[in-house]
Amino acid sequence: SSSSSSSSSSSRQQQRDARRREMAASLVTLAALAAAVAAQKSGGGDDDGGGKFTKLDECAACIDAGCFDFNALRSESADYTLPVGSDCPATECGGSGGSGMPWPIHINFCDDLVSPRIGCDGAGACVELTFQDESLGRWDAAEIGPLDAKRYPDATGLTYRIKNGQAVGLPFPPGGTVLISSEIAFICDGTEDERPVFTERQVPDWIYHFEWHHPIACGGGGGVSVGTILLILLLVGVIVYLVGFAAYNYKMRGARGLEIVPHRSFWMSLPEYVLDGMRFSKDKFMTLIGRD
Repeated sequence: SSSSSSSSSSSRQQQRDARRREMAASLVTLAALAAAVAAQKSGGGDDDGGGKFTKLDECAACIDAGCFDFNALRSESADYTLPVGSDCPATECGGSGGSGMPWPIHINFCDDLVSPRIGCDGAGACVELTFQDESLGRWDAAEIGPLDAKRYPDATGLTYRIKNGQAVGLPFPPGGTVLISSEIAFICDGTEDERPVFTERQVPDWIYHFEWHHPIACGGGGGVSVGTILLILLLVGVIVYLVGFAAYNYKMRGARGLEIVPHRSFWMSLPEYVLDGMRFSKDKFMTLIGRD
């Protein structure tokens, strides 16, 4: 009878261990899925190697640097125009001591250009060349992201980017093309310039770079990513769990010291269960793909 009882108790313990291993495996799988989802959601946009870019929604968006609304820059009366001869440190202008802008560039936000330009329908920026106008990117393809750390290592602000401009032929590969895009580095430093300054035409990528010192770059508070929200919820849940069960064990069970820790035996065994769960998940995965 004693042997039978011991065998039954051992069998129940084995069943409990098996359930815990499967639960640990499920937790590992869920944690991996949650991490993947959080990583995908937190960025919310493209990554060009310098950071995540987020597409504007109704001409506003939030990123890690803050929340930014470009509707204040929408102009219905006149474009932001960089006229011929205006200040321009770019190589195309002869550098900082050169003759200034060689051709005018027109810019607007959240809407079409006020002055219609042939070949610049739907453009958020357009360069007026001698024989034709070229779109430097569509305003409805606008997105924002962090400042380029290499160009602006100590500055505060953001990068405003528009894409899908004029198609330009490439020398290599033969027949290849690239769509012109533009990036405006908005700098927050307590000053406000009347208009952006053209700083570089980056080839062969055909990116027009501008710089604008403007209060809009100071934002309206930091954006909170989905990943951050999930971490906050997880932390709050853990605190509520620990405090709540510890109080219950202390008052209702008279536990003291380490005994007040909720489910202490489970947490002490958790590392072993997690390892077993990872092995279990691996075995299941290998079985699914047909490898033993």
